[in-house]
Amino acid sequence: MSGDELLRYRAHGGPMKVDQRLTVLADGGAVLDERHRRRDPTHLALGSRELEGLRAALDRVPENLWSRTPPALRIRKADLWRIFGLSQRHFAPTRFRLTRQGRNLTGWLDDPDPALEDLLRRLEDVRARAVREAEALNPT
Repeated sequence: MSGDELLRYRAHGGPMKVDQRLTVLADGGAVLDERHRRRDPTHLALGSRELEGLRAALDRVPENLWSRTPPALRIRKADLWRIFGLSQRHFAPTRFRLTRQGRNLTGWLDDPDPALEDLLRRLEDVRARAVREAEALNPT
């Protein structure tokens, strides 16, 4: 990860089979790459309050949730039910992955760890704003 990146956030799967990758830079710039759509990456700038709120939420994530093991090699027993569609309650769940300074954190957007809720809410707000801006420029 580059020195000017604050974090990378990926949301993928779900009923719409999205694959969106958001990179937030330390200076407040952000880029959304929508791999499931054919459009150029969307660039936006976070306000200073928005960026500081994101940093504060990121700093509150407990250290033990981060891992250096690649996400594909970490599967919890509860995840097997979702991966193989054995639970009707979790039809087409949306996964997320956070990457920061070479460490990863993965989970499900529909059932996040309570310690991540504030950070994920903030990231989802940025992602939604980027999608709205992209849609205004290049409707699908």
